[in-house]
Amino acid sequence: MIADIPWDLEKLKETPQAAWLNRRGTVHSLLYESEPFKGDRATEVFAYYASPGTLNADPKLDQNLPAIVLGHGGGGTAFDQWVEKWAAAGYAAIAMDLKGGAPMENRFQTVVQLWAIQIYFMPWMPLGINTGVIMGWLM
Repeated sequence: MIADIPWDLEKLKETPQAAWLNRRGTVHSLLYESEPFKGDRATEVFAYYASPGTLNADPKLDQNLPAIVLGHGGGGTAFDQWVEKWAAAGYAAIAMDLKGGAPMENRFQTVVQLWAIQIYFMPWMPLGINTGVIMGWLM
């Protein structure tokens, strides 16, 4: 039931405060305000953003675009490659890291690194599940 949700839906319709971290290159990064933690502690979310206009250094291309929000799974992060791919397909794309920090650069470059990081973050999961999750991310 909609009355049971913990968020103020009208507030969620408002544009959050945001600050660009990097607007050079084809993929930009920013921090935006999220819901307060435990009601009174401000939180920030890191995100990558790209669009046809950022890819081509031409803001005129960013008119009436479809948009996509790219959320990550457990142990994941924001991926600049995701927003670049969707922007190349004509979308305004944002991928966020809900943990609040910027992802480590070059963290997910190879299958071996991805597998090792997944095992590190989820040591309690059986090997087959980790491998399946990784294969899902790569396809």
